[in-house]
Amino acid sequence: MQTEFRTLALRVAGTAFGLFALAHVVRLMARTEVRVGSRDVPLAGSIAGALVGSALSAWMWDLSNESDSE
Repeated sequence: MQTEFRTLALRVAGTAFGLFALAHVVRLMARTEVRVGSRDVPLAGSIAGALVGSALSAWMWDLSNESDSE
């Protein structure tokens, strides 16, 4: 039972990180401006966000597949 819960949790986290990365890619493609308070958030932040989100998503899905084989 605990293994199935761990697998589900890792897959939910992997999906969330994947959506996070996808949102950054969409922002890059649309060149959408984002402001936090009075400051502009540079597009380079979305490059980093897309890379980190993709890496975390892949890692969570990889871990969830290891959980399946236990």
